[in-house]
Amino acid sequence: RRGVTSIAVDDTPELAYAGLDVTLLTGSNSPASAQRVVQRLHEAIAGSRMHVVDGAAHFAPVTHADAVNALIVAALA
Repeated sequence: RRGVTSIAVDDTPELAYAGLDVTLLTGSNSPASAQRVVQRLHEAIAGSRMHVVDGAAHFAPVTHADAVNALIVAALA
C-alpha cells in the first residue's frame, strides 16, 4: 500500500481499516519484536482482537495447533 514504509510509519487513513474483522495472534514465547508488531497493529486497527497463545512461539500453528485452530474458528464464526 502507498504510505506504508514501516510498521512505525503508516499514512493510511484510519477509515481504510473501518469494518474489517481482524484477529491478531502471537505467542507468549515469540520474540519481543514480533509481539510488539502484533501489539502495534492491534492498537492501530480499531475493533481488532489480539490473542496471546500461552507457551507458543514462532511455530504456534504447529506446536499449539489446538489453541490456534480454536482461535481461527472463533474468528470465522
